[in-house]
Amino acid sequence: MINFKKLVNSFIPTKNGLHELLKENNFRFHILMAFAILFLSFLLKISISEWLFIILAIFGVLIAEGFNSAIETVVDLSTPHFDPLAKKAKDIAAFVVLMSSLAAVIIGSLIFIPKIFAFFP
Repeated sequence: MINFKKLVNSFIPTKNGLHELLKENNFRFHILMAFAILFLSFLLKISISEWLFIILAIFGVLIAEGFNSAIETVVDLSTPHFDPLAKKAKDIAAFVVLMSSLAAVIIGSLIFIPKIFAFFP
């Protein structure tokens, strides 16, 4: 038998994690961009397969940003002073966010640019 109270309580850390991520400026920026892209997607009436790529790109960036924030928090916890290895970990995590963001821009460009140019003969 499923204990629903225990199941619901297991999501409390999830809520707390979202609350912490929403304090991060970069995560809020990515959420804002996600809503803008979703609005544009509805406006341009993209296909189901295009929706798949847009959703994967959006979540890819948000997941990368979440891991970046988690890594930065753990590094700050473990090394209160400057450490070159701590900087290396933070720099790599930030670069992963950049890579996922660039992939999302490429995906969005491939989907949206032809549709936008179709409006201007």
